[in-house]
Amino acid sequence: MTAQHYTTIAICLAVIMAASVGGCKSEPEPPVEVSDMDKLQGTWVGTETGNDQGQWTFIVSEAKVDVNGPGPEDYSGTMTLNTEVEPRQADFLIENCAVQQVVGTTSLAIYKIEGDTFTMAGNEPGSTVRPTQFEGSGGTRLFVLTKQ
Repeated sequence: MTAQHYTTIAICLAVIMAASVGGCKSEPEPPVEVSDMDKLQGTWVGTETGNDQGQWTFIVSEAKVDVNGPGPEDYSGTMTLNTEVEPRQADFLIENCAVQQVVGTTSLAIYKIEGDTFTMAGNEPGSTVRPTQFEGSGGTRLFVLTKQ
């Protein structure tokens, strides 16, 4: 074989290798799962079921939450989520509130996130009982909020 044949073979092998490498498809990356806390970041606006007094706004930034109600019911504090159970659970530690006796207490809640809708059923701050259903009765308050 001549040097020209070796050169031709080398070029052919290089083209074949380049085509096979370029044509291989790697496995797609699995989708990155977004945590519930990440989904909750931002402003949520809605109503409390059974309470026609006005709009509620929940502003979530990191684990901090500011809750502004239609009246003097404004709260702020930190929220901890438990996504290992169904329904999922949220504990809201109240750090600031006009009603001083609830400062330092925790409101136990359940929640669900469905697209741009955040539904939360929570008991009064300081209650040691967590709701089990998404309904507003017997001391449980039900909020249905939409992401802004």
